Amino acid sequence: MKNETTGRFETAHGLTHTKEYAVWGNMLYRCRTPSAPQYADYGGRGIDVCERWPHFEAFLADMGECPLGMSLERIDVNGSYAPENCRWATSREQARNRRNSRVMSISGETKPLIAWAEEFGAHWPTVASRWTRGWRGIHILMHTGERLC
Repeated sequence: MKNETTGRFETAHGLTHTKEYAVWGNMLYRCRTPSAPQYADYGGRGIDVCERWPHFEAFLADMGECPLGMSLERIDVNGSYAPENCRWATSREQARNRRNSRVMSISGETKPLIAWAEEFGAHWPTVASRWTRGWRGIHILMHTGERLC
């Protein structure tokens, strides 16, 4: 927190050297600092931080400690940083949750196409090729010659 009268950052919580504090600071920086290198992909696209999270203690209370091997992810990549839209995720999970991820819905459930391929046991290069050629729907996941009931 910044003290308005002195301009100094207050660190009464003693957590400035934690991963969570670095994640929180980077989140604010890329969303609210136009000179930040990533601003165009965050603040410049309208992605902001909820009313509670400019305060580190609130961010930590909502998110908890970062589990080993995880980092902060926005569930809806076009949504802002808020408790209901953030979670700690693995790099694999984050790689599947990008603006350019190919997603598909089956029976009302939406997942990255690669996740559907794994679930159906479909060969990923074949599925990706079919997607590129315009295939959509559950047929993209079926093995050659397999029939749907």
